[in-house]
Amino acid sequence: MINTFLKHEKDFAKWCEDGYRFVFNDPAKNDKARKFLQYLSSDSFRQSSTYDLYKHQRQAILRSIYAFEVLNKKDLLLDVVTGGGKTVIIGGIIAYLRIVHDFNKFLILVPNTIVRQRLVDDFDPSSPTFVYDVFHFFFNHYDYLKDRFSLHVMERGSNSSGIISNNIILGNVHQIYEGKVNLKLLMDERNVDKIAIFNDEAHNTKAKQYNLLLKKLEPKRFIRIDTTATPERLDGLHPDSEMIYEYSIREAMRDKVVKRIVVFKPDIEMVKLNWRDEEGKIYSVDEVPWEQLEKGWVERTYDGKKVKVPAVKYVMDDQPSVQLLQVALQCLEHQKRAVPIDTDGKPKYKPLLLIVTFSIEDANHIAKTLRSSTFKKQVLVVTNKSPEEDKEAAMALNKDMKNVPYDVVISVMMLREGWDVKNISVICLFRKFSYHMKVAKRDPTAKPSSVYGQQVIGRGLRRIIHSKNRWESLFVVDHPILKHDWLWDLLDAAKYEAPLNPGDIIDEQNIPEPPQEATQEDTADKVKEEMENTDWAEVAKEVPDFIEAREPITEWQKYLDEYEYTMEGVSIEERINQIKSRNLDSGFNTLDRDEIPAIEVDEVKTTAARSTDELQRIILKEMAETAADALIEYDGNPDARQEYIYAVISNHIKKRFLAGSEVSKCTNKPMLEILWATWPQIRDNFLKPELIDGILTNK
Repeated sequence: MINTFLKHEKDFAKWCEDGYRFVFNDPAKNDKARKFLQYLSSDSFRQSSTYDLYKHQRQAILRSIYAFEVLNKKDLLLDVVTGGGKTVIIGGIIAYLRIVHDFNKFLILVPNTIVRQRLVDDFDPSSPTFVYDVFHFFFNHYDYLKDRFSLHVMERGSNSSGIISNNIILGNVHQIYEGKVNLKLLMDERNVDKIAIFNDEAHNTKAKQYNLLLKKLEPKRFIRIDTTATPERLDGLHPDSEMIYEYSIREAMRDKVVKRIVVFKPDIEMVKLNWRDEEGKIYSVDEVPWEQLEKGWVERTYDGKKVKVPAVKYVMDDQPSVQLLQVALQCLEHQKRAVPIDTDGKPKYKPLLLIVTFSIEDANHIAKTLRSSTFKKQVLVVTNKSPEEDKEAAMALNKDMKNVPYDVVISVMMLREGWDVKNISVICLFRKFSYHMKVAKRDPTAKPSSVYGQQVIGRGLRRIIHSKNRWESLFVVDHPILKHDWLWDLLDAAKYEAPLNPGDIIDEQNIPEPPQEATQEDTADKVKEEMENTDWAEVAKEVPDFIEAREPITEWQKYLDEYEYTMEGVSIEERINQIKSRNLDSGFNTLDRDEIPAIEVDEVKTTAARSTDELQRIILKEMAETAADALIEYDGNPDARQEYIYAVISNHIKKRFLAGSEVSKCTNKPMLEILWATWPQIRDNFLKPELIDGILTNK
């Protein structure tokens, strides 16, 4: 996105130098606005608050107010690094609107329940981390206003009337769609006149859904502030608001706002990476089809025909897996030794290792290795197949950083935005990030960016101890053959100046000196000049090919009807030819006898014997879980829409596998066994965001 504020920087600087002159018709309002902004830089604010504002937080608030009040802009975007305190910025703008405009209705939109819970902690007046108790935005006789805030959380089971009686409303976009009581209450002028909208993690927002909501709320919108650390959305687009401020990882590390990233790599010859697929075939890193895996499938050739099949079982081979773990644990031990001692004589926190894998099988394999007698580590595995208690345990890791019961957390892309555990001190990558070069093929000058790469590293960026004088580091264990230099250059990461192999001791002299803090000479013009002088086309040569933005499958019913499921590896106890041929008059596409692929039963895996009742039960359970997981993959919100997704899944398997029968009513055991054996393919098909996008937007 283009920072549209750059052309206003000189006028903005003059406005600040002149003491924040406003042109309200009401002189009293001019005085309140000016005093509020002066107060943010005062000793009084610093002394009354638990922490002072970082410079970038103050600048984000100032620019938002200038763009709104002076430039008359209503739809603004703040691009602030993960761990940069976006919530505090939102809190400051809310306080300004409350004091200066006597405004009293604020809607905060979030992408998922993880982010929502974090914001509940910040905006619930009863929370010990209530933002207005930590940061004293309400000064002098305005102090009473912080006690006038009340929070309503839009979630399943909550009473929608809370929208009327509370002044901070928190929830996700899906909870206020057309037809929902929440939207009706917001649109009713008797309940809500004007509303200030804050869209946190704005890059998650799907265009059609959010634009529809904004269009409906536009007559009531007083101001809209989008906040994100990655403004480019997952669909390759970006929010339609105007970017007015950028605060990058590079700047945040320089200012000690977030941890400093230090990358460690083993010797490429000593630690050689290999992966095994679901068929047991061994692949080198260059042979693994990473670009295909990002799309959720790999290409296989069966009987001379190329077919696309789900690929979810790539597992790193044992020896390099253990070697890479040894390096990661060496880094973890080094981080433990650097922890300050608290007044009780114990370390102030327990550093944790986060391991990121591509598949659930790989995650479980690594967990088994770490729990073995060789390592004896306490491991928490978090995937979308994990039990709820494990997901809850992951969310609770920040609550007692001294006594965390785990040493290692392993994630399969489940823990992205919103999950910010401060004591993540080491990240180990067991997977490759194979893209993005945003619009590189259409624009050779485009700046490289990485959605998933930045999100994963962002999980460890939040500082543990709030200090402007002490450096904290995030160690990242990478492998040179994964070719992530483009990502480390993008994040301005420091690189350990020697290979780190199993058994090596980390030498502090091999960690480059930290960058210097920003000075007043670091102006917007210098930043702009630096960006303009960067040869992005040259940088692009080092970036893997860009995968085009995913388009929604609008003709999703046709897609599902024609999707080719492979029978490779599918086996049932009964003979294949016992499957009933399809009823040509029924309209349901099951297989004719002469269409059944030839299968050498002796060469494929066999399923465990299950009764018809048991098959029905486990299939129904998987259908419900797949409907929820499909929405998690799509936008992180497994809400009431899963009922519709469940219905689509049910109709799909009735039509393609069960000759029109419901799962609960099907007594044909061979059909149920074929369905169950094919389920991983069905599940992965429905986990495609482009399919769910098409289903939800083309009902």
